[in-house]
Amino acid sequence: MDDCGAVAVADPTLETALVVDAGSGFARRASMSLNVSVISVKPCGAEANMAKHLAADASFESANACMNTFGGFGFVDEYAVERKFRETRMFQTAPVSNNLIKNFIATKVLGLPRS
Repeated sequence: MDDCGAVAVADPTLETALVVDAGSGFARRASMSLNVSVISVKPCGAEANMAKHLAADASFESANACMNTFGGFGFVDEYAVERKFRETRMFQTAPVSNNLIKNFIATKVLGLPRS
């Protein structure tokens, strides 16, 4: 039995699942920091930004894998793959771009100078 087709779908799905799980961990840490910050001041911006960055990248990579799997049929209206591909690209730029998130993490978390 040839498993090439299953591997072509399973590998990108696995990669996306790993990044989504890591992102949800950051989202949980951010929400716990926010809950604790009612009592004491503990910012949650770093964890929230990391979660958003990972989620945006996972979403785009998942849509890209879907487009690669569908091939030319990904651009056909009946499958709505192209629309999802376009929509997931927006997550990397709105409401906060991934470049701004990287700058925030570099300056606030790592203590690097502003670029």
